Amino acid sequence: MAGFRVDDGYLQAGIDAFTKLLKRVNFIKERVQRVGNSLDWDIKGEQQLDRKIGLLVSDLGTLSERIKIFGNCLSEIKTEYNACRTDANKLVQELPAEVIGAIAASGDGSDTSSKFPKTNAKKNKDGQASGFTGYGGIEDPAKYMDSKYGSGWIASTPSAIPGIENFLQSSLEPEANNCTLASIARVMKYYSDKGYKNIPSDIKEIYRVVKDIGVKHGYDPKKTGLLRDLFVYTPWEIDNMVSDAWEAFGYPKGEGNNDYFNKLETIKSNVGQSSPLLLNIASGDYECHTVTVTGYQEFTKDGKDTITLLQVYDGRSETIRYIDWKEFGGTWSNITRFIAPPK
Repeated sequence: MAGFRVDDGYLQAGIDAFTKLLKRVNFIKERVQRVGNSLDWDIKGEQQLDRKIGLLVSDLGTLSERIKIFGNCLSEIKTEYNACRTDANKLVQELPAEVIGAIAASGDGSDTSSKFPKTNAKKNKDGQASGFTGYGGIEDPAKYMDSKYGSGWIASTPSAIPGIENFLQSSLEPEANNCTLASIARVMKYYSDKGYKNIPSDIKEIYRVVKDIGVKHGYDPKKTGLLRDLFVYTPWEIDNMVSDAWEAFGYPKGEGNNDYFNKLETIKSNVGQSSPLLLNIASGDYECHTVTVTGYQEFTKDGKDTITLLQVYDGRSETIRYIDWKEFGGTWSNITRFIAPPK
């Protein structure tokens, strides 16, 4: 055993990202200042604008200082990290040979499958699959509503997009953190079946193309970690990955579009147009996970606000599941729309 298998590449990538961001913020600040200096301030309304520009410049200056501080902190972390790694490797080499052999035989201990609820999980009495305690994993909407909100709720006719395949993300690449790639491939397969002939009919062939695009954007399903998620790949890249997928399949006018506001309205509108979406989620039952939104169902009751359950394919089960939008609440997320071009 030569030592711990660690890499400070993510740390350096973070430092580089902070440096790039700092330069960008300072550039914007200078441009705003130039705009302010070039205006004629004889009119009262323009004077008010001058004040607002001054406030904006001040805020940008504060942001610039904070980014600089964060970048310096990250550099210090990298220095300490490398020092600790050196010390740790020295300690490992001092261990008895039989202990080193046992550690080497055990592998690196990583096991991504333990993060996910089992795909054959039984439903609890509350209508959710076992392992889910919050907004997600709902498999029996009626039972869930009775358990969560009491009886008397009237279910609307479900609005769902037909023709979307529900498969396990592991069927495309075992033991990989590939939820976003699998979701993009799923939607592209849907459009292939809808008559977009340039897109292959074989889901695994689609996935290979999508995965290559993901890796170019920093999304490597075999590489994970906080710093990689923060600086190398972020969910803000999903729309660009979708746009690149359209182009790779011969549809350069196709696009991906991330929506961060009015997400429920966007979902309902797109479902009405038979256009599936991706929902990327930061925390809760689907922490750091992307699901495919394929429909929704509403529940009403006199004197109560309407409750909407989103129908999703989560890649972890072939059973259709739902997300309670009321419980989902302020969970950080973003919607990615597929803007399909003409056939």
